Amino acid sequence: MVTGQQVRENGWRQGSFLPSEIVQSLAGQHGCGEVTHAMVISQDCDVCHLDLHAEPFVEILFLQAVEAVDPGLTDGKSSRFLHLDAIQASQKLGLAALAWNKARVERGFLATTQPDPDTSISSGTLRGLIRWIADRYTRTGFPDAFVKRTRSLEKPLIKLMKTEGDSFWKILVSLDPFEDLPPGEEYAMDCVCVVRPEVLNEPAAQARARSTGDKLKALIRTFPGVKIGEFEVDTSEEIPLSYLDHYRPWDVFNYLTHRELIADTPGRPPTG
Repeated sequence: MVTGQQVRENGWRQGSFLPSEIVQSLAGQHGCGEVTHAMVISQDCDVCHLDLHAEPFVEILFLQAVEAVDPGLTDGKSSRFLHLDAIQASQKLGLAALAWNKARVERGFLATTQPDPDTSISSGTLRGLIRWIADRYTRTGFPDAFVKRTRSLEKPLIKLMKTEGDSFWKILVSLDPFEDLPPGEEYAMDCVCVVRPEVLNEPAAQARARSTGDKLKALIRTFPGVKIGEFEVDTSEEIPLSYLDHYRPWDVFNYLTHRELIADTPGRPPTG
């Protein structure tokens, strides 16, 4: 009889890759085509829980090897597709993930095999991947009419954030009304660029953050059918709690947070 202790002893954790010889059969069982790799994405404590009845399943994400990682699909820029860097047999490997390309498998299966020792991703990349998956359930859903009005300028906005947005922690938006509007009716939009306190304490960093804020405001002013009102560059310590009732993270800049997450840190916490 397999046990949770055997799963733990076999070395399974969040981010472990399944052996290549069983990936295709699992993918076929779950109707997932064009798959080359599979990874455990359940949380460590759930993967290694001693009671198989309390935690009977783990979640698996299927991936496909790609010739080159597309920078436009890294760091959570897309909510549906993600490209990430991995290592296989000491060589760099590009992998592509589709957010829906997942499966639930019995955890006891992991007691009968061990992870692929030759394939891995960094701890930072794993954090970014898990955050990307979680954002599918928690990200703000802006009205379709608003999204359509901003889409034509999405590329210059992202380009600005790539080159100058490192000062910002989050971009928060208040939209009135928060519903679809017909053509000819205008959204009232307020925006807060949230920076770390240390940014405004350093003159050069503060000047750069405010300059980037000015450029962002200028781009927003070109949105058709959107009127920008209040626009602030402020620290996370100075933003009133009342803002939480009105402001939402602007997901077009969500990868700014992902970019912080994927910074590697040594070691990982022990399993629960």
